[in-house]
This record gives sequence, C-alpha cells and structure tokens, in this order.
Amino acid sequence: MSAINIIDKEYIRFLEYEIPKRKTKYWAVENKNHRTRLGEIEWYSAWRRYCFFTVDGIVFDEICLMDILKFLHEQNRLHRAKLMEQPNGRNK
Repeated sequence: MSAINIIDKEYIRFLEYEIPKRKTKYWAVENKNHRTRLGEIEWYSAWRRYCFFTVDGIVFDEICLMDILKFLHEQNRLHRAKLMEQPNGRNK
C-alpha cells in the first residue's frame, strides 16, 4: 500500500493512507531521515478527535512534538469544518 499524501516537517514525515471502508483519515508518522515508524494518527472515537498513537520506546524532542501537535490541531480543525458543511451540521 502506498501513501496518497506525504507531508514533510523538519524531522518527521506524515504519510496518509487510504483504507477501504474507513470513514476517517489515517496517517503513519515516521522519522524523515531513517524512515523509522514513530506511530500513527487516526480517529479516536472516545474523544471524537484525531490522536497520535506512539510506538513503544520512541523518544521525541520539543520540535517533533510541536510538529505533531500542529498537525493534529489542523486535522481536527479540517474535520470539524467538513462536518459543518454537511446539511445536518454533524457526522452520522
């Protein structure tokens, strides 16, 4: 399976994958230089937002964490905006 969208930051890369029958987006997060998997970003229905799920034993500095935070914030904002465009103003 190949990524349909790739977003590069200073040290990390977000790779969006299309998963059949899935209503929300899914991204793999990896180290940009070594392509080591750091975790995934996917919809967490209990909190009704996208969240970052790390791989055990991964270490982050403030630059990487800030990039992940900004990415999550933007994806949650886009998701809410998309929902508001729907006729009933919310996701079913």
